[in-house]
Amino acid sequence: MKSDIDSTRQGVTSKIQSARGLVDAVKIAQEEDWKKLKATFALPTLDRATLARAIFGPTVVVKMEKVLGWIQTGRQYMPAKEQAPPPPPRGHGRTIEFPKEHVWPRFLLVKGKISGEVGHESPLAFSGTLEGITSNPKLYGKPAALTLLGHQGVHLLNAKIVIDHAGDTSVE
Repeated sequence: MKSDIDSTRQGVTSKIQSARGLVDAVKIAQEEDWKKLKATFALPTLDRATLARAIFGPTVVVKMEKVLGWIQTGRQYMPAKEQAPPPPPRGHGRTIEFPKEHVWPRFLLVKGKISGEVGHESPLAFSGTLEGITSNPKLYGKPAALTLLGHQGVHLLNAKIVIDHAGDTSVE
């Protein structure tokens, strides 16, 4: 009986090993079939390297691989990033907001010179000053003024225009 068990064990072990060999042969045959199908239909592989070569070309990919290698090497020698300090503990202070009393004007012309001519056939030349033009007259506190002086022969131009919107009532 002992000899029958040993012979049965050896027979089963040899059949298991031959079955494993057959399974490995089937896997190899399957891989070869896939390779033949890919070669027959010229199917591209969709891995990262193949896609990069297809999009950018082999020359650019080789150069970019070199550059990326240098970058990786450089990162090894760079110091570590500084850690941000932890936020202050809450509840140990308070924020006090101070409102602005006024907003600065977006535009302010303190004083400017102006000159020109009026008319086509016999123009009237003038010159003058323009003062206090602002986008926030109440903050500036001074009126806007235009002073013009000019002449042409016996004709004389003397004008002063004042626009005061700095106070509560507007005066032109």
